[in-house]
Amino acid sequence: MVSTNHQILKHFFDAYSSNPALHLLKDQLEKKTSTHSTPDGIDDIVKIYESSIRIIGKDIWSAGPDEALINKYQSLFQELEDLIALKHTDNRHKFV
Repeated sequence: MVSTNHQILKHFFDAYSSNPALHLLKDQLEKKTSTHSTPDGIDDIVKIYESSIRIIGKDIWSAGPDEALINKYQSLFQELEDLIALKHTDNRHKFV
C-alpha cells in the first residue's frame, strides 16, 4: 500500500461531494489504496491527483476562494509532491 493518507485530497472529495467526476476519482483512489501497491502503482495515484486538482481548481475559482481555501489547495500540491517523492525516479524537468 502506498504510504500516504491522502488527507488533503480526501478533504476536497468531501467538500465537493456533489461533483460526480470527483466522486468517481474518490472511488478510484479508494480502490487503488485498498490493494497492495508497488512504487509503479504510485503513477496511477498521481494521475488521480492530477485529474482531481484540475476539477477542484475550476470549482474553487468559479466560487471565488478565500485565503484558507487557497492555502488548503496549495497543500494539495504539496501532498502530490510528497507522493511523487515516494517514487524512485522523477522524470520531470529540473530547474536551477
